[in-house]
Amino acid sequence: MLTNEFRKRNMGKVIVSLSSTGRENYNEAQLGLIRSIDRKAPDYDTHLRSVDGYVDEYLDRKILLGDWPNTEKWGKSWNHQNMPYQFKPFMVGEALELGYRKKQRKIEKTGNE
Repeated sequence: MLTNEFRKRNMGKVIVSLSSTGRENYNEAQLGLIRSIDRKAPDYDTHLRSVDGYVDEYLDRKILLGDWPNTEKWGKSWNHQNMPYQFKPFMVGEALELGYRKKQRKIEKTGNE
């Protein structure tokens, strides 16, 4: 298993996840996601957040507690009840502000252009 220090130096692939208690306990589901990441993609970093303050670390992966995403560019995300799913681009925005970068796709010309 990789340590948080190694992941911090390797600002490549990152998985973002926000959890809270809603219709279901999404905090428990997030812990299941972390277990899957450690089995299937241990070299991926994670940017995790728990709105309810469920647990601050699991399997050596830090979880930010207690609030909705907050970016320099867009400010703070509204909660899910007031603006459904707005938190998703805000979580990606936070990851970008932390130094993660989107991988550029190469576009092949087909000759029809």
